[in-house]
Amino acid sequence: MIELNNTGERILLEKETPLMISFLITSGRNKRDKIIQKVSNFFKILTKGDKTEPGDRLEPDFIHYFTEEEIKSELSQAKLRVIDYSSGDYGCVIAGI
Repeated sequence: MIELNNTGERILLEKETPLMISFLITSGRNKRDKIIQKVSNFFKILTKGDKTEPGDRLEPDFIHYFTEEEIKSELSQAKLRVIDYSSGDYGCVIAGI
């Protein structure tokens, strides 16, 4: 059994239990992402908020776009393995322990 606690929530998974994660996907980072990050981080200094990461956007609410490499890295850091990966209008990963 594994406990994931990246968002402050506790999630328990039994071994061999698949976990499906859908997410917004982008093929890569571009100039727009860099501009958004730099402008946002300038204002974050004034408010002492968390720094903006590449892929963060306000459209009209806060959302985050992942590249394939980023989502796979996040899962690896959480000690999960990618069983299946799919991309289209949005990304989808089946992960397991």
